[in-house]
Amino acid sequence: MNAPLFRSRVTYEWFIEEVDIGSEDVNDFIHFSTAADAVAHFRQQPPEGCRFELVLARDRGNEADSLIDRQWAYVGDDGQLPKEFGGGAKVPAAYHRALAKAVAALAPPPHFFY
Repeated sequence: MNAPLFRSRVTYEWFIEEVDIGSEDVNDFIHFSTAADAVAHFRQQPPEGCRFELVLARDRGNEADSLIDRQWAYVGDDGQLPKEFGGGAKVPAAYHRALAKAVAALAPPPHFFY
């Protein structure tokens, strides 16, 4: 069997979707290279009439065909990624860890009462 002429490559990128609350249309995609940057932006106040959705995108492509497949994993209300992207690919453990670390880093410090 011959090797494929162009090897597929998988990349991951964090996004914030700015979603219109009334229409559910996505107004904007804001790209981030790290979970920490995405979480920091997610915690900001969205524009009036909008909400933010925190998303990890998985792109598979090659030089000949460019983008072959794009899958999305939306962070849930529990602050965690699902086990799989919407298209069925597994979310790598490294991205679960990166998100947990980013959320923990921005959490308020514990208060101790004496």
